Amino acid sequence: MTVFIATDGVGTEIPTDVRDAAKRFAAETAQRAGPDQGVTQSGPDMGGTESGIGDAPGGAGAVLDRWDIQAHQYKTEAEIKGGMLAGLFSGRTKLVKSGVVQEAKRFYVSQTDDNNRVEFGTAVRLLVATNGTEAEVKLTIPNIAAGAQLSQFEARIALSVVGFTGPLGDMLPAPGELNVETLPDYLDAFRKIQSYVFGRDAAGHLAPTLLGYSALT
Repeated sequence: MTVFIATDGVGTEIPTDVRDAAKRFAAETAQRAGPDQGVTQSGPDMGGTESGIGDAPGGAGAVLDRWDIQAHQYKTEAEIKGGMLAGLFSGRTKLVKSGVVQEAKRFYVSQTDDNNRVEFGTAVRLLVATNGTEAEVKLTIPNIAAGAQLSQFEARIALSVVGFTGPLGDMLPAPGELNVETLPDYLDAFRKIQSYVFGRDAAGHLAPTLLGYSALT
């Protein structure tokens, strides 16, 4: 089965062919930006361009030709270890048995030398991890929140923004426990941040980086 592994461009689990594709993307983006635009990196050779080029002709935003809102379910240790969920439990992967990543993104799709799909761009993500299993709850964010409320398992929630250099101020809430009472606050923050990051006024702060890759599990 193929699953999309959402990443922030940092971690030892990223495959070599994905890292190589990220290096090429960073070089191509820098070339489009021109000699007056530097390049910074969101992770080891993962790409990322300085703010200020956004949707300018030939700038970083020019290559981000796709928009999407998706929810990814993670059910196995391999899927969790390769992605971002383990960090919600202080980096102890063994505590995370399942989770969901909901993301809104503007992105570009590439293929690696091994013909694997890789995505680069900007994403706003809502991350939910739990030490419960799929057998205990259907993997949706509201269902996990309800299960945590009933003390069936422990759950954590956080918001993450990758590939963006603009100021977010107090729009980002701190990671915390998830239940039906705290969920609306995170959903509201997700909507506000999504609207801001992908709005016209913030286009100059796009800094495309590695968002994730498809992997066999």
